Amino acid sequence: MKIVNSLFIGLMLLSSPISLFAQTWDEVKAESSRYVWGEGWGGNLEQADRAAMSALSSKISITFINEFQSTEGQTSSGREKSRYSSIENNIRSFSSAALCNCGMEILESGKQYHVVRWIVSPR
Repeated sequence: MKIVNSLFIGLMLLSSPISLFAQTWDEVKAESSRYVWGEGWGGNLEQADRAAMSALSSKISITFINEFQSTEGQTSSGREKSRYSSIENNIRSFSSAALCNCGMEILESGKQYHVVRWIVSPR
């Protein structure tokens, strides 16, 4: 009897997080103001999932970094003097996210996988 009770409690604990992801893609689309999502396609499930996560994270945050460096100088050798200047400007952008409680649905499989990932909108 103890084994049956332990199994029942274990199954209840394992099934409770699944209920958090009871949303389907159709429900997410119907409540589009409540969710942020990304879609991805790929030749296998991993590629499609990675593309969907990338699309999702790009909708949440993008950071731009601008680095500007200017160097001027002068050198002399005996009677000769020379001046130099150098300017370097780099603009980089990247996005980064740690997504918790992210829903997922595989819409198509076969030759081309189609995956959708979503989270509740942080707004």
